[in-house]
Amino acid sequence: MIKKLKVKNYKSLKDVELELGKFNVLIGPNASGKSNLLDCLAFVSESAQIALTNSLTRRGGYVRVVFGEEKGNIEISIDFTRDNEASQYFISFSESGIDNERLLLGSKLEIDRQKVAAGTWIAAICSHTSKATEYLASLRSYNFITS
Repeated sequence: MIKKLKVKNYKSLKDVELELGKFNVLIGPNASGKSNLLDCLAFVSESAQIALTNSLTRRGGYVRVVFGEEKGNIEISIDFTRDNEASQYFISFSESGIDNERLLLGSKLEIDRQKVAAGTWIAAICSHTSKATEYLASLRSYNFITS
């Protein structure tokens, strides 16, 4: 279950932090970001299954996804429980690609990579199990109602 979602610079979501429960209702006027919040979860879900660039291309490219067509990093952080263990996923990326990505499932580090210089990576895809991919892919079906 997702406990907290933090989103920076994703579409109309400049800097959003939400505490979530088992059942969530998003209420707001048109163009307030409800659909973009859901698309953010769908984006993470897709990016676990296909390349990040393909997920961006489906949305019109980086410049169409970043808030206000700025050049800053898009950041998505998801705190969740899996098998009753606190877990976290974080990704930060720019037009040039992923700058930082980390997936912690319980106490097991599944993904930990960061760009230290242009084109240079410190990468530890520790095990990136199919369970990790399955969980991230399942975010698309999280329980929301919008109005």
